[in-house]
Amino acid sequence: MKSPRIVIWGRAALGQQCGFTLLELLVVIAVIAVLASLSVPALSKAKARAHRIACMNNLKQLQLAWWTYVHDNDDHFPPNGRNRAQPPLPDAGQWWAQGYLDYDPANSDNSNTALLLDGRYAQLGPYAQSAQIFRCPSDPTSRVRSVSMNRNVGALERCLTPPPIPIGPQKLSQLRDPSRQFIFIEEHPDSIGFVTFTVNGGIGPDAKIASYPAAYHERGANLSFADGRVEYHRWQDARTVPPVKFTRWLAQTESEDNPDVKWLQEHTELESE
Repeated sequence: MKSPRIVIWGRAALGQQCGFTLLELLVVIAVIAVLASLSVPALSKAKARAHRIACMNNLKQLQLAWWTYVHDNDDHFPPNGRNRAQPPLPDAGQWWAQGYLDYDPANSDNSNTALLLDGRYAQLGPYAQSAQIFRCPSDPTSRVRSVSMNRNVGALERCLTPPPIPIGPQKLSQLRDPSRQFIFIEEHPDSIGFVTFTVNGGIGPDAKIASYPAAYHERGANLSFADGRVEYHRWQDARTVPPVKFTRWLAQTESEDNPDVKWLQEHTELESE
């Protein structure tokens, strides 16, 4: 029994109808399906690569804003107040940005770009100009910020009862090695809250993860440094990058002999140093 023939009308050879058999058509469809399945991973990787590049460009713009601020302010870092004002406090001049992020739909900080750009709230805001540079395209949330600033750069304590107390380096010239001092880092969605990222000083068996880095890019994150560059770093320890659960809170956790904690320590000037 012959396979039924599906006729594709057109100019026929020798005056006869041309077409595909049902079997031939099924083979073509199968080949297309295989090709499509092979292209999906490639497209996915291309999209991830594009997001990583876009994220790095955003971070470069944010680091440039930080650099410009330092240049315009006699080598001083943007103020990095550790104490959170709730609600955000205008005209205090003690924060590079404000806003406490969580998963509460009633929390306006999650969507308020003024806390990143308005100079009344954010000292770095007028230099940044665009809210887009505070956010990684791979961030699965809709919140306005994916990055935090190293807690040990330009740190201020007692922000709510002025005058604030400066802690650690306050000027670029006070850094021993700007190339080894990270400024901004992508932070894990379940860890990010206020605008500071904390690196715990415990070593070896006493190592702890205080703030968790993000792993948006093949289990790694982008960081910017005081010398102006942006670097991708891939985390080695699974304890550093727990899965995103869209719940609060990833609290400080013991993480004995974690190489990622050691790496973060080697790229920041801790208070005890």
